[in-house]
Amino acid sequence: MLTTLSGKGQVVIPQAIREKLNLKIGDNFIVAAKSNVIVLKRININSNFEDIFRLIKKTAKNMERKL
Repeated sequence: MLTTLSGKGQVVIPQAIREKLNLKIGDNFIVAAKSNVIVLKRININSNFEDIFRLIKKTAKNMERKL
């Protein structure tokens, strides 16, 4: 699937992917980048900050292994 970056820096997640992952308006994501790869990880913003930071670190480690 192909998507385009808007002038406001927004990217549309295609409908098929939104439906497959059951993404809803207002969902929150962590955004991570390494080289030419961008990862969006859905999070529950009501989690405590320790859980969110642990998830960020885990996501970064996983990206390093896959690149």
